[in-house]
Amino acid sequence: MGNYKNLVFLCALTLTSCASVPANIPQVHILFDSSTLVAGCKKLGSVYTDTRGSPFNFNEVAYATIKKQAYDKYQADTVAITNRELLAAGRVVLDGVALRCYP
Repeated sequence: MGNYKNLVFLCALTLTSCASVPANIPQVHILFDSSTLVAGCKKLGSVYTDTRGSPFNFNEVAYATIKKQAYDKYQADTVAITNRELLAAGRVVLDGVALRCYP
């Protein structure tokens, strides 16, 4: 019975470590498209991510990935999320617009 508990623990640890949050995420703010804060921002382009995370961090992985993409592609300081889909097995699809809101 003790080996069974160790096996379950090892499997859980392996699953949670598979989808980690990317390191060195730039300071990019997340807004939602309906926010009034978006009005004064310059639209730079669209961003999209389709990620998988563990049951404990799937949202964090998705947001970190779209923030990194917005910064790497456009040097954006803000992302406005226009669509968010939560799918099975920790899969998250985000659509958004990369913005520059701060000089």
